[in-house]
Amino acid sequence: MPNNSIYRDVAQSTTDGILVLTRDGQVLWANPKINKALKYIDNGLVGKNIFKKPLGESTNRSTFNLSKAGNLEIIETSGQKKFISLIPKDGGTSRFKIDLSPIKSGKNTGNLVATLFNASLPQNPKFEAHEAQQQYESRRAKGVLGVLAIDLEKFTEFNDIHGQLAGDAALLHVAAVLNNQTRADCTVTRTGNDEFQIKSPNVTSIDGLTQLGNRLIHAISQPFSFEQNNLRVFASIGASLANTNEISIADLVHQARMALTQCKQSSTHDVIVYTPQIHKLVQNERNLLNDLKEGIKKQEFITFLQPQLDIATNKISGFEALIRWQHPERGLLSPFDFLPMAEEHGLVAQLDNIAMHHALRAASEIGKSSLGRLNISINASEQSLAMPNYAHLVQWTADAYDVPLETISIEILETTVFSDTKPAITLSIENLRALGIAVSLDDFGTGFAGLAHMSELDVDAIKIDRSLIQGMEKNIRNQKIVKALISLCLDLEIKVVVEGAETDTQVALLEKWKCPIVQGYGIAIPMPVSSAIEWVQERKTLLGQNGTVVTSARFSNA
Repeated sequence: MPNNSIYRDVAQSTTDGILVLTRDGQVLWANPKINKALKYIDNGLVGKNIFKKPLGESTNRSTFNLSKAGNLEIIETSGQKKFISLIPKDGGTSRFKIDLSPIKSGKNTGNLVATLFNASLPQNPKFEAHEAQQQYESRRAKGVLGVLAIDLEKFTEFNDIHGQLAGDAALLHVAAVLNNQTRADCTVTRTGNDEFQIKSPNVTSIDGLTQLGNRLIHAISQPFSFEQNNLRVFASIGASLANTNEISIADLVHQARMALTQCKQSSTHDVIVYTPQIHKLVQNERNLLNDLKEGIKKQEFITFLQPQLDIATNKISGFEALIRWQHPERGLLSPFDFLPMAEEHGLVAQLDNIAMHHALRAASEIGKSSLGRLNISINASEQSLAMPNYAHLVQWTADAYDVPLETISIEILETTVFSDTKPAITLSIENLRALGIAVSLDDFGTGFAGLAHMSELDVDAIKIDRSLIQGMEKNIRNQKIVKALISLCLDLEIKVVVEGAETDTQVALLEKWKCPIVQGYGIAIPMPVSSAIEWVQERKTLLGQNGTVVTSARFSNA
């Protein structure tokens, strides 16, 4: 254990069990937590060898074995075995810590491996040696220090699909790769649940740093075995190299993380190295994020409406409400410019609330016009749908604007119902429908298992995604898919809305297949509320018959 009293105090008081041991398993130091959990007193673990069976005399203690594969095997009192990779950086001591609450309680929580932190990494950042920091400062000053910031791609989804223990195995696989693929003078640390960092001294060129990073990306992506299955994870890496003695280590790490951000947003599987251009991009994103927060406070958002055509009657049956941001400097921004950022930073539920108020206010305005009551479709995010009171929030807002609930449709993304908040979302769907509010499955055909969702969720309508409609005239397969989906929904008495219809031919095909509702630029573009009302009123005045839109005027937005 380091002599520094601060390190010792932290290790003594932590709720984690900490061992310092030699490569052959002899305990050099153990903190009170692990002594108590394994029923040793007065630091009795010191001098013991964790690989000798049993570890102590009591049959209530977990035992440790070292497998031929170099894994640490923990045999719990229940008899269940856990395996932990132990790959020390050198022949000396290995530091790792284990949360021993499962052992202490005698319960099989199935999460012992998950609580490992840096099990096979040389140093925890909290215990990074002062001498190493001095070395980094020296190398940085000479412009020969590189930093890699590493993040596992979609690791939360990996855990959801394969389970927590598989995620633990993936982390240990990554830790082994990082140890095996880096030199002895590199320091590898785990900085988050699925994030790692490497400080590499003696790196003199960008090429050398990117070669190391790309080597790691390739090695991490190789299959690893878990419960007789071969699994894979993938990594994104951002890199930064000290090319001046004026940059601090903290700034180097910050630069690497900015490069990592760009890497995660790109489709490449190569290392991205920090450049001043990346700094500018990241700074612009930060400025936009600050603007977004301020825009939410100042209510800088407006609603556009896109008409939906009932093909059977040739009448506009309703509108989809689409949010736009009236940015004070950048002008009118579409959702593509700000919604991803809002989702990433937990702001999308606030935007949903703003959009819902605007949409229902618009519906109220339409209802008071000569058009009478028309349907209004409102988009809802996963964050909103996961709120227990979401359905009643819609109800209260509709009551405030005197909008009948039966004219409201809430659109949810197909991918949303596949998320880990599915139980809460399912409950919101049930509550909405119980109130008489319709629920539509949006972007149908782009998610994980569309037909399965149709059988699992009791929805009122589906919206076939524009990706199946674009180029449909020349794509016979897409024609068959869309035609079959329309027919299936009609048989199931589920309403169908096709979005993205842009040409006469597409609309004609959809009419031939008896698609109930069509939406897209082939009917009308999204427009401000007042313009949308005028658009329908003009056609009503021009054509008569309560807003009927005949073929000669169908594709004109004037």
